[in-house]
Amino acid sequence: MTTAARPTLTRYDSKAPTLQYSSQDLAAYTKLKFRQTGQLTKEELENIDLKEELLKAEREHFEKIQGEQLREAVNDDSNDDILNDEEEEEDDTAALLLELEKIKKECAK
Repeated sequence: MTTAARPTLTRYDSKAPTLQYSSQDLAAYTKLKFRQTGQLTKEELENIDLKEELLKAEREHFEKIQGEQLREAVNDDSNDDILNDEEEEEDDTAALLLELEKIKKECAK
């Protein structure tokens, strides 16, 4: 039986182990990395109010969407005739005045 295909841990002429070893035998990744400040350590996570940040982000998102809808509405209105705009403004002001009166009555109660 040949030993050519098997690794030799001892020298051929004696039974003593060799002093050479492979780099694959060495231990790797012996040090752990720890989080530094600014990398969301445990203390930083405790100080952050995640619910407040979520609500703030949602509020900004919906304000952005409403702003886009208002711009689209303004663009649509600018395409109408001038006469139609004047009539609509009169109707809108009348409707707003009615709503204002309703609000005043509710506040007075």
